[in-house]
Amino acid sequence: DSVAREVVREILIEGRVGLYVDAPPDQENATPYIALYYVENVVNWRTKVIKGVEQLVMVVLRESVEQPDAEDEFESEMVCQYRVLRLIDTDTTPRFVVDIWTEDEDDNEDVFYRYQSTFEPRAIGGKPFSYIPFCFATPIGVTNEIQKIPLIDLIEVNISHYQNSADLEHGRHFTALPT
Repeated sequence: DSVAREVVREILIEGRVGLYVDAPPDQENATPYIALYYVENVVNWRTKVIKGVEQLVMVVLRESVEQPDAEDEFESEMVCQYRVLRLIDTDTTPRFVVDIWTEDEDDNEDVFYRYQSTFEPRAIGGKPFSYIPFCFATPIGVTNEIQKIPLIDLIEVNISHYQNSADLEHGRHFTALPT
């Protein structure tokens, strides 16, 4: 219920939301779950026609992860991490892999991203995925195309109403000033 509510909310406000089917990587036969990614955290994506069907071949997702502080074991900090979902060997049999990149700083406090790991998620039974288990939910369905935000007309009417009201009140104030 909560995921469905959040999906509808994000579609109404932002026009799209990303849904990724994931499972804990360290547990065999773990129960999969839906991870919701707000549109601003879907950094990039690419599609390709594979066997006559347009499929996602790369999706870059921004995440915030908690990392223990190296100097104080009782403290932790939030670090930006990028999860890159990719299809490799798309000419033969596609395989789904995940790369993890983590934000880091050098001595000059310049930010860069360090490669952490690559893993290949498996379906129940150990079979590799031949597609990326990620999709965009939009007002017209599940599609990669960017759609118009459903509430944009209402938002524009509200802004116009506010501007007209402010102009009217300013005019009344300006007219009443000489007295």
